[in-house]
Amino acid sequence: MSAAQTTQTGEALGRLARDDIPFLFDAVSVAPDGTISHKPREYLRFAFDYQGVTFNAEGRRAGDSFLLSVSGDLGPLPFSAESAEARHTIQDLIAASSSLIAPTFTIGEDQAIRVSATLELLKPVSPVVTLTMVTELLLVLKPWLARLGELLEQASRRSGAAAAN
Repeated sequence: MSAAQTTQTGEALGRLARDDIPFLFDAVSVAPDGTISHKPREYLRFAFDYQGVTFNAEGRRAGDSFLLSVSGDLGPLPFSAESAEARHTIQDLIAASSSLIAPTFTIGEDQAIRVSATLELLKPVSPVVTLTMVTELLLVLKPWLARLGELLEQASRRSGAAAAN
């Protein structure tokens, strides 16, 4: 590599490292003349676990915005034979949640309990912004997930105890 190329590369890296150029999810390329270009990312997909639930996140560009849909499958609604009390309490909790918090809890036709939310990420869209907004969502969900987890575990214990007898 020639001295001129090394200098150009060093200058380009220096520009990338400046605080006023946020690290975005976009693809970044550096041309031979040292100019930096961004190609906006159209999609983003990742998964993570929180309080025993696997969440899937899918992001997409919508005009000037970037929307991130986050969803998790909490497990099946207990049958009445497993625990009628837990089944009714979970149904009541999910019905109440729709008027209290922005994430949506649902019980599907397959009797699976799910939670979902769509976040419009703040600009500039970056890993820090994304993790911050997902963390805020998880803080809202934490007490709901804990209570639903307790009820599902209670139903599972009762079902296991009944099967053992």
